[in-house]
Amino acid sequence: MLRLTVVVLGLLGYFGLQIAASETLSPISRFREIKLPCAKGCELNGNCNAEFGRCECRFGFTGDDCSIPLIPACLTTLHNASYAVPQYGYSFPKNCYCYRQLARIACAGEYWKDPFLCNQHAFWGWDLVRCYEYTDVPEQQQLSDPPEPGGSRGVVWKKGVRKEGVAGPEFYALEPLQEPVPERWGQGMKLLPLDKCSERCNERGTCVDLHGGTSCRCAPFYTGPTCADSAFQHCPLNCSGRGVCHGGYCHCRPGYWGAGCSRSRAYSSEDWLPHPTQLRIYVYELPESVAYMRPNNDEWPLHHAIYLAEIELYQRLLGDWEVRTENPWEANLFFVPTHTYYYIGNIGFPGKHFTSVFHWLRQSHPWWNLTAGRNHVAATSNDRGCCDLYRLGQEVQHPIKLVHFGQAPRHGVPLSREGPGGVQWSERPEDLASRLNSNLEDPAMVGAMAEFAHLAGRPRFKGFPPYQLPALQQEREQCYRPEHDVNFPPYIPTEPNDGAWPDLLPQAYTYGPDGRAAFRRDNPRDLLFSFNGYSKTDMAYSAGVRQGLLALFGNTSRPDISINKGGGTKTVLRSRFCFAPMGFGWGIRLSQAVIGGCVPVLVHDHVWPILWDVLPYERFSLRVSRHNLHLLLELLESVTPQQLERLQDGLAEVHKAFVWQRELGGLAYNYTMTSLHRRLLNMWTAFF
Repeated sequence: MLRLTVVVLGLLGYFGLQIAASETLSPISRFREIKLPCAKGCELNGNCNAEFGRCECRFGFTGDDCSIPLIPACLTTLHNASYAVPQYGYSFPKNCYCYRQLARIACAGEYWKDPFLCNQHAFWGWDLVRCYEYTDVPEQQQLSDPPEPGGSRGVVWKKGVRKEGVAGPEFYALEPLQEPVPERWGQGMKLLPLDKCSERCNERGTCVDLHGGTSCRCAPFYTGPTCADSAFQHCPLNCSGRGVCHGGYCHCRPGYWGAGCSRSRAYSSEDWLPHPTQLRIYVYELPESVAYMRPNNDEWPLHHAIYLAEIELYQRLLGDWEVRTENPWEANLFFVPTHTYYYIGNIGFPGKHFTSVFHWLRQSHPWWNLTAGRNHVAATSNDRGCCDLYRLGQEVQHPIKLVHFGQAPRHGVPLSREGPGGVQWSERPEDLASRLNSNLEDPAMVGAMAEFAHLAGRPRFKGFPPYQLPALQQEREQCYRPEHDVNFPPYIPTEPNDGAWPDLLPQAYTYGPDGRAAFRRDNPRDLLFSFNGYSKTDMAYSAGVRQGLLALFGNTSRPDISINKGGGTKTVLRSRFCFAPMGFGWGIRLSQAVIGGCVPVLVHDHVWPILWDVLPYERFSLRVSRHNLHLLLELLESVTPQQLERLQDGLAEVHKAFVWQRELGGLAYNYTMTSLHRRLLNMWTAFF
């Protein structure tokens, strides 16, 4: 039991106050190094976490020695279960018992009302599930080794059916397949028993016949002709040279545990005494049953490179022992590796996943309850960040969020609680509220309804198309708390298929021997302004900014204006000012403009930009409101050559804050840690 009085004294000491009690002046003596033993045989299949004496298992296994399969019917063999890989997507048929067993560990709450309370893809695409059972075989012997194609005796095929109106496990029903069993799956592949393929694909893949020849189609994270090789890039830190990568999971040498086999020490204390001078972050080791780097259905994870910042931050923090600590009793922040992008992609929302993970932490560890999670940190790189959290409970709102989207609107006083008669809703408010899992009392909905009625069909901004109710509601969502959260930079990839934007750095800037950058003025920039980007008629996309720009200036014939005329990186290098609007949520064009030496023009009403608290935006960017967008060209032409040079010098000063790659001198991680440190220093003053 933690002694709260001593904790309070420790916090006072942390903030520099003089403490008379001598016991608080020697915190080091309070920490005892420990190593708790695990059950015999743990390290054969798992990793012994000496901090808790707990055997850490890869996904799908449990027990004191990680030898018990949780979803045995998703395996292809039980003779070498510790080597085999459970496969549980729906791209290829599995044993029907696989899905039943998966539901027991993947679904929680009233999931028959909300499929996303089941955190595996199979339940989101349940109507596409096809599976087989072997008759007269008990459940414990059912395996996902396919039968012979063309119909086999002793095999029953079934399909997934949602039983609407049914509560409980029966909602996800499996009923006999009435139509003929398809002969081919996926991209024309015929499913075969594993014995038909060399080495049975090492129990890590599916045996298929494609164009008359058998081959192994490997499970995610595995490669090679017989799926014998594990893709090390999906293991944090490549297991630090202390273990073997096994499908994204590091099986560590004895004495090491945790992500990337990076842990070897553990500590105990009666008191929590955060470090008084340094940023010290403890990284939780979450069981893979809570959160893990999971596959996407039966495929490898779909990671678009611009969303990799969440993963890059985690990898960097794991290896940063200037900031990271193995001692939670001296930590002043606690990082929660939720692996959010693996669960929601870029268009989903993290609220339900965060709720599940945070609940587990609160039940399993003492440190959450010391501040109700306020000194905990979670990251998500999805389009709209944490726009769903304000509708959820306080527990999920307390931690610090690292996001790319900093929308923080002011709701103000509604213009009118009830609109005048005859309002023509594009979508009825009650229908919109239901679609958003919200209600008509939601402040975002109240404000949107009031403004929609007030506008009464009139333009909202000069020259813009009309806004409908969903657009007004979306921009009123409270996605970000500037005193609380961190808006960290997105990842700009180096691959040619993604534009190779970092290749612009030496064309936009020069670097001295000390690494200091200067803006290159030897490259002519003949374009005053440019923008290349997608748009929609739906004004909820980009808060109507892209649509407004195109309506106002899309048909201009000026040769020094380039709007959707292509050219990619070359156009940015030719431009003095670049439009940097949002998209569905955050937009990548701010980072691209900075990297290309083009002064970004931000039109982000009520949105805090990337690293706004540690970067001097007034020295390298322009900000224009939607009210003044019709005056954009006049505003740009009013910038004198001397003022433009100062802005360009500002770009040279800050541009590395938008680059993650260390080999390019990137400082995105460093600036993110600085911003995070400021949240820590303000924590007890604001007490968020």
